[in-house]
Amino acid sequence: MVVDVDGVMAQYQAKINERLGLFFDEQIEEASKISDYTRDVVANIKEYTLRGGKRLRPIFLIYGYKCLTEDDNIDAIIEASISIELMQSYLLIHDDIMDEDELRRGKPTFHIEYKNICAALFGEGEARKFGENMAILAGDLLEAYGMDVLTNSRFKEEYVKRALRKYTEIVKNVGYGQILDIMSEKKKDITEAEILLIHKLKTASYTIENPLQIGAILAGAVEADLAVMSNYGLPLGLAFQIQDDILGLFGAEEKIGKPVGSDIREGKKTLLIL
Repeated sequence: MVVDVDGVMAQYQAKINERLGLFFDEQIEEASKISDYTRDVVANIKEYTLRGGKRLRPIFLIYGYKCLTEDDNIDAIIEASISIELMQSYLLIHDDIMDEDELRRGKPTFHIEYKNICAALFGEGEARKFGENMAILAGDLLEAYGMDVLTNSRFKEEYVKRALRKYTEIVKNVGYGQILDIMSEKKKDITEAEILLIHKLKTASYTIENPLQIGAILAGAVEADLAVMSNYGLPLGLAFQIQDDILGLFGAEEKIGKPVGSDIREGKKTLLIL
């Protein structure tokens, strides 16, 4: 049996985007009761999140669930899957600030968008700081949104609690990886093992391994099941990061959505320059 991978991906991407849109509309309505400013920030978060992306993480979460159950609770797992995409958006916004990137998926990064808004409304003075502050807050909201989605997901309470622990584990590990990444930019020498550890913490775990595990946990996975997810997900996640590094150096800007070679100019250490 030949599986139309692109077709299946497109089908899930459409469902995930639809659910993300509905979720953000609910948050925009809530934020509008507080202030026009809060409403506009959430509306811009929606635009930033939905402007592109393959939705790989929520798709892996869905398939982690499907690996362990044959039930037809597909709507519930799609709803839960957007938690990991909300986390992804949060991490990207904060990463863009730290890397001083100005483009994300071919459009201004969140802090640059709000720098421009500040300049237009209040003048150039402190516009960049204003943009960074608003982007930090947007990321904080997205982290809370992701946890809220999981907390309210329609699965057994014990499964949801375990999934939330895995969610917070991802956030902590990405933070640890980012600390090591920033430190590596200042170091003259770095080993292959150090680079691979950064890749594992920042990308490999939270791109494939952990989304698979969250989905499996919501289906009632035991530790042996999670080990299988790790054995599959970690090597694939590392390959994903290495391919991303290659595209970042040799790809086309219109395809990768940011300037080619930006990571090298920022002093990032990758296996390609070791």
